[in-house]
Amino acid sequence: MSIQQPLIRTAGREFEFMCLAARLGFGSDEVARIRCLIGEGIDWPAFLAAVERNYVAPVAHRNLQSIEGSDIPAKVLDTMRVRSKLTAFKSELFATELVRLSQVFESKSIQTIHYKGAVTGQEYYGSVKLRNFNDLDFLVRRADLVALIEVLEAQGYRNSGKFTPEEFNHYVAEFKEFLFTRGEISLEPHWSLAGRRYPFETDYEGLWRRSRMLAFRGTDLRVMCGEDSLLVLCLVGAKGRWQRLQMVTDVAACLRTYRDLDWASVAAMARATGTVRILHLGLLLAADLAGAQLPEKLAREVRKARSLPQLARQVVKSLAAASARPRFLPDSPAIFSPMLFRQRERLRDRWHYLWHSTTTPEPHHMRRLPLPNVAFPLYRIFVPLHDFVMHPAWSLCKMVMTRAPR
Repeated sequence: MSIQQPLIRTAGREFEFMCLAARLGFGSDEVARIRCLIGEGIDWPAFLAAVERNYVAPVAHRNLQSIEGSDIPAKVLDTMRVRSKLTAFKSELFATELVRLSQVFESKSIQTIHYKGAVTGQEYYGSVKLRNFNDLDFLVRRADLVALIEVLEAQGYRNSGKFTPEEFNHYVAEFKEFLFTRGEISLEPHWSLAGRRYPFETDYEGLWRRSRMLAFRGTDLRVMCGEDSLLVLCLVGAKGRWQRLQMVTDVAACLRTYRDLDWASVAAMARATGTVRILHLGLLLAADLAGAQLPEKLAREVRKARSLPQLARQVVKSLAAASARPRFLPDSPAIFSPMLFRQRERLRDRWHYLWHSTTTPEPHHMRRLPLPNVAFPLYRIFVPLHDFVMHPAWSLCKMVMTRAPR
């Protein structure tokens, strides 16, 4: 894949500059194009804001400071250096806690598979300091979930949500993770990779069988194999609506680390889980924006997919946007997203997502309208009424009252 792909050039010079600067495979072609872009003129405040918003400051700073005799303003590099140091400090804090917790889990015979965050930084970027992250994600078997919660609470962590037994059972059945915090550290223990509303019917025990151990600061952490990691990173990007360039560079970094992937196995898993389009979109973005190298046959297959170009352009537009649009709907993964809908190729997965995203109650719905178990189906009416009528009306009234002259 050449850097002369049109997708990277569809959102302005600052966006292209950021994508090139954030590449792990940073070489002479990228340097030459960066010099050209600087000559054409870069809006440096816009570039810095984009780098911050897209979580790519550490790698971009490392690459840009390596260019000899560039015309990058010193203040720009200084700003990125400070941002990178803050990221490094936070990443070291999280990495230290990850090692400690893994030993605690092991002593309690609780197995976990770690992904994203610190292990992705170490394995794919070469250092936890080069990848920005705000929490530690790991997968735990559902049978071990209660024991894990007890361990975390004994370690001083607190769940961000308080649940009655009924709410707890409902949440575990419908959703995918909890958020635990202690001081500056946040943890997201997952028992599912996607939750019920966005079906990803994978063989979870297969993830455990294929997992391997990663040497990490004097201990061994269980991580996914390369094939599983690639598909899961594409799924993470899809569910996150590819809101940060870092999601794309993660996919590219995985491909750069695992150059001999079993592509037949990856394709089979994608077909079985209905995520072929999600996989292909992730590969297309990684190739065009992050310079990932794809096998020639696979690259042709990805390019021929009819639905991908429009989706990819939508992702690029979102990545390059300077500010989010005003929202009248609750900012929640539960709210229906046309992009998430269009990323699924199977009709049954699309309608499953549409139904569950618009009618499944979250804990705040259950607290605002407590219903006995026998009346639980009524939430299927209350949830869309609340999310798509009452909440937007309240948001609009609040906005009007805020802007009204006094």
